[in-house]
Amino acid sequence: MTNFKQKARKLYEKGYQCIPVLKDKKQPSYKFAGIDITESVIEQWDWQNKQIAMLARGVWFIDIDTHNLSPELKEEIRKGLIDKGLDYLYQLPYKDTNFEGYSTLYKSPYFEEVMTNAKTSYVEVTKTGGLHIIFKKKSSSSLTYQQKIDVFKNSFGAGVDIKANDNNYCIIYPSEGYVPVIQKEPCEYQGKLEEHLFDNTAQKQREIAQAMFPEYATPRSASPNGNLAYQRIVEGTSTTRNNDLFIASCYAFQHDLSIEPLAVLIDTENTQGDVFTREEFIHTAKSAKNTVQHNK
Repeated sequence: MTNFKQKARKLYEKGYQCIPVLKDKKQPSYKFAGIDITESVIEQWDWQNKQIAMLARGVWFIDIDTHNLSPELKEEIRKGLIDKGLDYLYQLPYKDTNFEGYSTLYKSPYFEEVMTNAKTSYVEVTKTGGLHIIFKKKSSSSLTYQQKIDVFKNSFGAGVDIKANDNNYCIIYPSEGYVPVIQKEPCEYQGKLEEHLFDNTAQKQREIAQAMFPEYATPRSASPNGNLAYQRIVEGTSTTRNNDLFIASCYAFQHDLSIEPLAVLIDTENTQGDVFTREEFIHTAKSAKNTVQHNK
């Protein structure tokens, strides 16, 4: 049996924080938001019959997904990456087949840049043929690291997620089915993608302009702070489930985002022990959809 506790200890010594995750659900076994995962915390937790996940604390992840591919194609990609490494991605027939996240990245202007950086960092293939690329965060006041789901959906396609909030996580080797492709220490990203994703200069300029000229501030939409509510739910930090779900769903419908990640709320308990049911989820999501359609 894999000793995940020992693995978590070794990674902690290198500066990485890890948590145990339920084997079948990919959900954290314990609350971890805002908690420093120290050696004592690692010792307290039960790691048996779990998977291990790394938190995006000091690192950030490019997560390439294959959700809609056939099981056969997922396994073909997985074996290709294990046998041939990252260069296998150059061999995929992108013109003939949609490889979801891989095709999206290939069509983007960042494909070569990501490949070059990945070869100097840590990369692993998932049990469904996806890919996790881990980079070290930079200490820069001009960068605000945050989660971005389907970051290229409105431009190049679906299947590429960015996980960079401190409470984001990715399941890693030696969890069952996860295999390292490149086993190097995560390095800092060199290139334009990181700036494109996390540069906060424009946001700071908008905030200054709105403070100086409030009459030109952007009007509120049907989902104020919808992106924040979306992130809270996905990260497991929401304390107002119904309210956040409604706001996040409105935001998702307005921006053509999937509400599937929000389903993580189903079967969760609040501080009073009330379970959030699938029926409640569907009812709230439908209400949000009707609201968005009514406001069009």
